[in-house]
Amino acid sequence: MQMHQNSTKTTAALRGALIVLIFLAGIACSVSSAQGGGGMRGPRFSGLVTAVTSTSVTAKNEAGVSYTITITGDTRLMRRGAAGTPPDEINPSDIKVNDVITAMGEIDDTAHTVQASIVLDVTGDLAAALRANEANLGKTWVAGKVTAIDGTTITVLRNDGVSQKITADTSTSFVRAPQRGGGGGGGAPAAPDPITLADIKVGDNISATGALKGDSFVPDHVTAGGQPAGYGGPQAGFGGRRPGGSI
Repeated sequence: MQMHQNSTKTTAALRGALIVLIFLAGIACSVSSAQGGGGMRGPRFSGLVTAVTSTSVTAKNEAGVSYTITITGDTRLMRRGAAGTPPDEINPSDIKVNDVITAMGEIDDTAHTVQASIVLDVTGDLAAALRANEANLGKTWVAGKVTAIDGTTITVLRNDGVSQKITADTSTSFVRAPQRGGGGGGGAPAAPDPITLADIKVGDNISATGALKGDSFVPDHVTAGGQPAGYGGPQAGFGGRRPGGSI
């Protein structure tokens, strides 16, 4: 009983953390669009802050690789404000080690650098929830690229470079994330489309929530498509069962 209560509290906290990240990303997109900038139209980097200076932030992504995020006078630095208020403008010194950040801008995966146009900072309990969820990669969630499918077993190359098999059962539900911009300008985001296991293909990015049962990870929900999950877990399909197809 106690374990169930703890699991419920953890799931609620993680769902709240991810909702905040998505909310902040939407605000960043609005700010960027108003200024005519690229912002959310470009790639995103998310990770755990390990060092901060007046001109840069160093953070590790979900694979444990460190990136240097360059901050200039044109970089917008924001943190979630009080409930019902827009994000707060912050300074580099307000970003602390162990915060979780998402940076938008020009990403160089060879040099491991980000020339940031916008940096979104999450701190406190929300950052702690994301860190806890990252530690559960492979245990309560899996995200990465599909490399093989054999019957009801999907092999996934996870974001941290580890290959893991997930085995669907009759209770597993599947959806495909809506295409980028599918919700229309300013309207509600498009709902994911129910699919089945047969619609999952090698090369798809997927995220799954579920649990380890013996040596197997058994998902209760799988989301295909969309952006690969970043630090802290899948942003699409997180937090339990969504209406969807089955195997």
